[in-house]
Amino acid sequence: MGDASRRTALIAGLVPVALIVAGGALGARIQDALAGGETAAELNAVYWAFAVVMALFVAREAERVELVVDTRDLHFSDLETGQRIE
Repeated sequence: MGDASRRTALIAGLVPVALIVAGGALGARIQDALAGGETAAELNAVYWAFAVVMALFVAREAERVELVVDTRDLHFSDLETGQRIE
């Protein structure tokens, strides 16, 4: 397994975990904002946490789409170069 494949596998494993953690942080920030009277600073923290969750979600979905495309185009590739073998 090449370095790029290892890196891709590591990212694919960490993105769902990061999404769960970010979702929990978003929930905590929403609770803090509601308990604190929804000040501008508290709402700003909620917006940033929401943006992180959405970015991680989109990254995860983009990865799934790429996997679907790869499985529909079955071919052999060189693991080191990524070039298609005819």
